[in-house]
Amino acid sequence: RRIENLVPPRKISATSYLVEKNRTYKPDKLALWGNLSYIWAEGVNGTGIGEQLFLENAFIRKLYILPGYVSIKRPDLFKKNARPARIKITRGDEILFVDLKDEAVYQVVEFQKVNKERITVEIIDVFEGSLYEDTCISSILCLR
Repeated sequence: RRIENLVPPRKISATSYLVEKNRTYKPDKLALWGNLSYIWAEGVNGTGIGEQLFLENAFIRKLYILPGYVSIKRPDLFKKNARPARIKITRGDEILFVDLKDEAVYQVVEFQKVNKERITVEIIDVFEGSLYEDTCISSILCLR
């Protein structure tokens, strides 16, 4: 694969995000390649089932999703926080249900069609965290 085929979404937004003291876990930097210091965490009570991310981009064939709180400095945060176990991805009339592995690795979602539709990623089920209820995603990359 050629690295230049990876493209960031033009915009990533969400139905909620977590705010803690001096830190926010907004989704807008999820697509920064190779930077694991930005995490999205949903901001509702509980594990965030039903919360959504919205990706704006054109002509995407694949998504690479890094579920959970992935940190080189703090690998314990992966299991301490909740991680998506099952997600629903909607793009136009295409709907995919994806079961994610409980691993801190990029997982690939392939689309049947290539189009300009907005992509919605919805949390359907989670792997519960051992300490926190917050469900986290560390990165989402797109492939043309």
